[in-house]
Amino acid sequence: MNKRISLLLMCTLFLTNCGKSKYEKQVISKVFGEPRDFQFVSFSPDHKGLTYVIPAIKDVLTPWTICINNELVSTYDFVSFQGWIKSADSTGTEYIPLYSVSSGKKAGIILGQTESEKYELLGSDQNFRVLLSKDSTSYAYWARADSLEFMVVNSVAGEKFERVGRPFFAPDNRTVAYKALRARKWFIVFGEKKFGPYEAVGQPVISPDGVSVAFITATGGKWVGDEYIGGKWCVVVNGKPQRTYDWVWNPTFSADGKHIAYRASNGGGWNNKTYQGGSWFVVVDGKEGKRYDGVGDPVFSPAKNIVTYVATQKNKWVLVFGENEIGAFDYIDRFKINFVGKSDNVTFVASNGGRWEKGVYYGGKWFVMFNDKKGKEFDCIWIPPVLDTLQTMVGYVGSDGGKWDTTGYSGGSYFAVLSDGSSEIVSSPLPLVRLFMFSPYVRASYALLLQIQENSFVILYFDGDKTATSLPCDEVQSIRFVPDSKKLLAAVKRQKRWHLVSIEGSGEKVLSTYDFIGDITPGDDGKSAKISIIDYKKKTSFLVELPLKPKRD
Repeated sequence: MNKRISLLLMCTLFLTNCGKSKYEKQVISKVFGEPRDFQFVSFSPDHKGLTYVIPAIKDVLTPWTICINNELVSTYDFVSFQGWIKSADSTGTEYIPLYSVSSGKKAGIILGQTESEKYELLGSDQNFRVLLSKDSTSYAYWARADSLEFMVVNSVAGEKFERVGRPFFAPDNRTVAYKALRARKWFIVFGEKKFGPYEAVGQPVISPDGVSVAFITATGGKWVGDEYIGGKWCVVVNGKPQRTYDWVWNPTFSADGKHIAYRASNGGGWNNKTYQGGSWFVVVDGKEGKRYDGVGDPVFSPAKNIVTYVATQKNKWVLVFGENEIGAFDYIDRFKINFVGKSDNVTFVASNGGRWEKGVYYGGKWFVMFNDKKGKEFDCIWIPPVLDTLQTMVGYVGSDGGKWDTTGYSGGSYFAVLSDGSSEIVSSPLPLVRLFMFSPYVRASYALLLQIQENSFVILYFDGDKTATSLPCDEVQSIRFVPDSKKLLAAVKRQKRWHLVSIEGSGEKVLSTYDFIGDITPGDDGKSAKISIIDYKKKTSFLVELPLKPKRD
């Protein structure tokens, strides 16, 4: 172990001897030692930093060692990499690795080479669960000291409680909200504000503008284990309770933060820990909607804040879109409702002619609805609608000729479909489709991962004009589109070797071959790509930059 550690170093160099390859690579950094002896190997988003962990040897009392830019930083009983923290000042932007660590019965974090204060471990956890803000500039975790729990945000400890829940970051990426328990009463903490006490609360929901926080409260019921049942329920917004109901759930804000909607019910009852029966409706800004036998969670449309949700009435399913109802279907997949970009065009998956068994709907004919227009019928919608990055159309995969049972769908032929609401383009029959990806750079360009046999895969790429396919391979990972071009990159495995391939109108080109290829990051200019690789014979892990055009002879 010590001999191996002594070999660790970081270097920057050029490999000039690339054999017969016309693609000359630049080695940005490399790690010497058995690659399987490293964990959490991660390059910073700007590829200037490298961090990894040398874990303890199994059945031997040795520590876990953190390495940053191939320098041994510190050792702990247990280490877990949490991510890169983005730090910016007058000199520029820097990415710093963040780890949660533990030694003995104490745990904390280490940011770069700066250790936090150590706190008590939470239950059986070996370290802290850390949440990073959306922009990776802040972090939060819950900790314990003197048998009390509290939230730590950017190393600043908050008020102590008997228990605290998971944190949620506001859009400012600094303020957090969480629930907390003290003396059998619950509170919601939102930045410097604290709302409560309450008998029971749900998780906080922060508005997109960061101004408001909403949460569910209940009173008059009872606790059964970790579940609260019975009583009256209501939504509270910035400490102000709304109307009470027999049950409410999942408040959601509009994109501008000015409106709130949630589902509610009256007249039902509790069966064990589940609320059932009664009439159901959606409440929007305090106004109750039409009663149904059941309703799903509401969402706001992006353009005009139109409230949209699935509802059931007399065994028929409808999509409620503002004041309108779309369809009367035997089933709607309420988890697959999407808006097309920032418009109010909505797509969803529905079915007619199937049957229910053991609470599962299956069989019949399935189709994608684009607003009130019905798409082609299939035996199954295998991959639900995916929004293209240019936000003008959706793509999905349907299947015919397979078989349904209560465990799912299998067999048949598969078809890729593009739809812009006015027309659909359906592909010829395909083998099993495992993945559908739109290109972020070229309209109507997409890639499919096809499984042609049990351990044989092919990548199909349609660039908007031409279709290209890779050669069959044993495994595929890291499919990436190249910016501003009609090509994609992928790591494919054939005969125990990994190949970096480029797929474009002319077919597949092998750019380079290694023992293992990890992540692939195409450059913004589309001229090169950074890839992480392993050479087992040299016992070396590399991060290399590879040009995407061959050098001239």
